[in-house]
Amino acid sequence: MHNIVPLLKEVPLFEDLTVSELMSISPLFTERKIKKNTVLFHEGDLGNEFFIIDTGVVKIYRIDYTKEVILSLLSEEITSGKCR
Repeated sequence: MHNIVPLLKEVPLFEDLTVSELMSISPLFTERKIKKNTVLFHEGDLGNEFFIIDTGVVKIYRIDYTKEVILSLLSEEITSGKCR
């Protein structure tokens, strides 16, 4: 796994932490490469993970009857204040 501290520093939630503080929480993170079309969670699931999008796009959607309704598209460029 690459050094996650620079990536954490870009996340608004962590931007005010010192490098030392970021280093102390960095072991809590695991880098994962997710294959396209993998479902990460379902509506109503209890949240027990924190996702930081380093590259790629995450589609947040729900199915209304038989139609997919896209609620949001998240990426490393636009997720400030959301997932990143």
